[in-house]
Amino acid sequence: MLLYMKKKKLNQLFNDYLQMCEYSLRRRPITIKSYNDSFNLLTKILPDLVYPHHLTESKINEFFKILQTRKRTVGKDKNVIGVRDSTIATYWSKLSPFFVWLESNGHIERSPLKYISKPKVEYENKPALKKREIEKLYSSILLNSTSTFLMKRDTAIISTLFFTGVRRNELISLKVRDIDLEKNIITIRGKTSKSKRTRRIPINPTLKFHLQDYLQERKSFTSESLFISSKKGIGLTNHGMRHWVKRHKKASGVDFHLHQLRHTFACNLARNNISLPKLQVLLGHIDLRMTERYVRSLGVEHLVDDILKLSLDDSY
Repeated sequence: MLLYMKKKKLNQLFNDYLQMCEYSLRRRPITIKSYNDSFNLLTKILPDLVYPHHLTESKINEFFKILQTRKRTVGKDKNVIGVRDSTIATYWSKLSPFFVWLESNGHIERSPLKYISKPKVEYENKPALKKREIEKLYSSILLNSTSTFLMKRDTAIISTLFFTGVRRNELISLKVRDIDLEKNIITIRGKTSKSKRTRRIPINPTLKFHLQDYLQERKSFTSESLFISSKKGIGLTNHGMRHWVKRHKKASGVDFHLHQLRHTFACNLARNNISLPKLQVLLGHIDLRMTERYVRSLGVEHLVDDILKLSLDDSY
């Protein structure tokens, strides 16, 4: 027992690991936060995990069992039991690198996940939004905004998502300097992108109009962030965007999430016969197979015209 008392506690080692992720591996802040959230939940559910040798397969199994059987309250007094398989898979993915690091540095004999397989999850395709749903979102913003600033900002947000396909974190990380209305280019900087690669996206004329309108309205604010809070004048956060989506879902009656607009962007370009390599560049994917997943969101209704165009004359 005295031998373990001289060793670092698990939380101290986790802090060392996070520093390595941040400064040596250059992980994105959102990735580091997800590691931290997963570890904090693990130690909250299993507070007796104090030293590395406490990490055993049975303890991790206990953690997963509690996740799948405990009662939770979500929303307004809505009680649910357990979590989805995809959530378990996410925690597995976020904790595993830390356990491997502990093993490779001699703090534990082997990762407690070594013989615990990651759950296989079948993800449903995220359907692209239909034209009428996009129109309802625009109309709802116009009719329900409580100020001119919010109306122009929220219209610019929808347009940016629809005409560029940026991810949520890329959206809220945009700076005013990233918008070049003379060259008609939006720059997504590598440090804010999931791929860690800087990419540039041409600005659609409709998007340009909405950005100009919004930038003129927000000229009295000094924040370098492009999309800002009307009250505090600071950049929108992930938390703020969740509330933004919730508010516009309720006001418009459109059941959507931000990533659907990314799928909509990809599907609309695919329907206009853009090549997959070009779409890959615009979406910022490293692997072309990921780009192909987005095209799978094309519903049968989007393929009718293509089928109708088929003719025997097209045959060899």
